[in-house]
Amino acid sequence: MDDRIASRPIGIVVNPRSGTDVRRSVAAAGSVTVEDKANVVRRVVRGAREAGARHFMVHHDSHRIIRRATETMRDVELSWIDMDLTFTEEDTVAAVAAMRAADCAVVVVIGGDGTNRAAARAWPDLPVVPLSTGTNNAFSIMVEATVAGAACGHLATGRCRLDDVARMAKVVRVTPRGADLPDDLALVDAVAVDDPYVGSFELFDPATLRVAVVTRAEPTAVGFAGVAGLVEPVGGLIGVVAVTMAEALLPWGLTFAAGAMLYIISHEIIPETHRSGHQKQATTGLAIGLVVMLFLDVWLG
Repeated sequence: MDDRIASRPIGIVVNPRSGTDVRRSVAAAGSVTVEDKANVVRRVVRGAREAGARHFMVHHDSHRIIRRATETMRDVELSWIDMDLTFTEEDTVAAVAAMRAADCAVVVVIGGDGTNRAAARAWPDLPVVPLSTGTNNAFSIMVEATVAGAACGHLATGRCRLDDVARMAKVVRVTPRGADLPDDLALVDAVAVDDPYVGSFELFDPATLRVAVVTRAEPTAVGFAGVAGLVEPVGGLIGVVAVTMAEALLPWGLTFAAGAMLYIISHEIIPETHRSGHQKQATTGLAIGLVVMLFLDVWLG
């Protein structure tokens, strides 16, 4: 580790409410405690520090998660964002906007898909390492936090270029019409339902579903990304059937292609044979000549 290496700041966003939604009551989902999240933050910072980064841009939260994780660390520099907490996703939006203004090399988002969506609202082309601390996430990933921190450290110190190690993520952009609402986006899916009650945003009655637009189709994922992934095997089956039928039709197709090629040769490559009104005779003579040539080639070996 070389402290003389210049580095850009690394942003850290943590959602104290991730992993606490209704699925704990209806789907036996596990919970992620405040101490678990603090431990993730601690490992991210340590991993980045060992890679040479020392400057981190962080925000206050209702459970003091980042402060708990870093209060015993003496070899890091923390820049705290001065912002008023609203205890909504707008806190994430404001924090990430400040990190963008500070030219952070990368932002570690510790939360679920919703937390990353809020971050993308503030920074559409956000360079992000999305660490999952929620449930049933399709965008956030489960990865060792120390390794994630080390990767961020290499980006912050310039040891690797962002274009070489990252890829753009698809999003669904939503523009409300006929309603006084701002534009929005989705990282995984945007779903329209015919239900007068919003509730917890969970779809308990599939009959109310009207349309779903997804950014990924993964049979192993949970949620609408998994439902969309069911189309993948069906598409493969259609491909198998099409290839099987095409194999039987291939000889006939090649025969017609050869006939069409004869016309092209006669009409385009030897245009003199089609002058003076002798097109039919010229084409017929060419076809007979080719047949005789092939017969002699086979007969004479």
